[in-house]
Amino acid sequence: IIFHLFCTYLDSQLRPLPQPGGRPFFNRYVVVGDKKTTKETLAEVNTKNKAKCAILYSNPLKPKFNFVSDDKIHSCAYDRNNLFYVIIQFLMYMKTHHECSLEGINLGKSGINILCCVED
Repeated sequence: IIFHLFCTYLDSQLRPLPQPGGRPFFNRYVVVGDKKTTKETLAEVNTKNKAKCAILYSNPLKPKFNFVSDDKIHSCAYDRNNLFYVIIQFLMYMKTHHECSLEGINLGKSGINILCCVED
């Protein structure tokens, strides 16, 4: 539920996709990788968005999340806080590598201000 809310909120903040019915954040920054090889997953991340990073969502029945950037899958602890760790990794990556910007929308104080939750 929390992951769906996070994705839906960011979908509502980003500019719509050219194709109708698309979910701007989910379609660009989430990779469902339950039956993909690591190579296929990394190739999909590199073609989906300009930031070259994504949240890897595996096993829809028992969700596990990882963060993908810089052509590697960053392993994350698979405990009850797994989703929160990955969301924080994603936000911090956008802050440090893309100047707090996600597809032209500022994640900091002058935008949607979601980074205030994970500040130093």
